[in-house]
Parts: sequence; C-alpha cells; structure tokens
Amino acid sequence: MMPRSSTAQFILRSHDRERLEYLIQSGDYSRQFTNRFNIVLQSGNGLKASEIAKSLRIALSAVYRWRSNYLRYGMRTLLRPRRLK
Repeated sequence: MMPRSSTAQFILRSHDRERLEYLIQSGDYSRQFTNRFNIVLQSGNGLKASEIAKSLRIALSAVYRWRSNYLRYGMRTLLRPRRLK
C-alpha cells in the first residue's frame, strides 16, 4: 500500500492552481473530473483529506488516490478517463 500524502507535503504549482480553477469554472467537465480538480485544489489550500472527502461527499480513499496521482504524474493524470479494471 502506498503511503498517504499529508497536506504538509502537498505542493500545488501556481500555474496548476490557475488551470484547475479555470477547468472547474468552465463547466465543461463531469463531476468525476471536477471532484479530481477540487481534491487537488483544496489540498493545495491546506485542507485535510477528511475535510475534502466530507465537502465533496466522496470516499477518503479517493482523496488520497488523486492527491498521490497528482504528486506523481502532475496535471495530465487528472484529465485522463478512469482505466477499466
């Protein structure tokens, strides 16, 4: 199991912040994607994973997964459709 990233370790690049805000406001993406964008944006604002999960009404594991994906792969991972199992 991967270690969970804490908010102290989470760094959101300024150009990614601007892009995420634009993507959320555009209204062009489904809830699946806007949740991903919000997870990263709210993490960059210093919110705890449990606060983000509660505000978005999603599983805590989803918050950890998307924060980890962003830290590992950057913005491109947030825009990819979920892989089939």
